[in-house]
Amino acid sequence: KLYASVLQQESAFLDRQTTGDLLSRLTSDAQLVQGALTTQAVAGLRAVIMSLGAGGMLLYTSPLLALVSCATLPPIFILTRYFGRRLREHQKEVQEMLGEATTLAEQALGHSST
Repeated sequence: KLYASVLQQESAFLDRQTTGDLLSRLTSDAQLVQGALTTQAVAGLRAVIMSLGAGGMLLYTSPLLALVSCATLPPIFILTRYFGRRLREHQKEVQEMLGEATTLAEQALGHSST
């Protein structure tokens, strides 16, 4: 699907992008999807179950402490969202640099005589 979506882009888009950048993005996206479907999905499910169990035990043990603990969650969620956005921006920069490096490597290897 990733490859097909690249091929369905307008020719102007393909003209603006280098081959190395497109190859780098395809490879990276495939690895991200694979990671999300395997490792991250299992880890997320485990974290939800453990959080529910720990929250239930805390509520049973000390309702006041459970309330104080829950009050700290909104600031944590806000900070997590902020830093997540910043990390995504940096990831885009890294992806562009990787694409440039792949283009340079492709050009160097393509023009070398064997």
